[in-house]
Amino acid sequence: MENQTLEFNQFVNLISKNLRIDTNLNTHRSTHRFVQHINDVHISVFIGRNTIIHLTFESIYECYLETIRKNGIYNKNICQTILPNQTRNHGCTVHVIGMIFDRIGLMTQISDRNYQII
Repeated sequence: MENQTLEFNQFVNLISKNLRIDTNLNTHRSTHRFVQHINDVHISVFIGRNTIIHLTFESIYECYLETIRKNGIYNKNICQTILPNQTRNHGCTVHVIGMIFDRIGLMTQISDRNYQII
């Protein structure tokens, strides 16, 4: 799997190519998660009608790298390692990042709690 690891610039290109404002990041259990804003360094996502979280590409990439180190499975433990405060304050951050991975074609959701690199 190490040979397949994306470089940071490749990762950002996938985000830029596949995510747009209003991209749906909902799982089957959520309804309000949509991309609100994207620029060169971060993405903002509605997680409720009036609540927005901001995620840097760098932090999302760190979650990706940690997923590779954890045998290709992304979940809450990885998100808590990389973004402890944000995960504690907004638990849905785990699934927002997971669905970003899904929408850019890196992972698929394999259970209510886990995403796997494809």
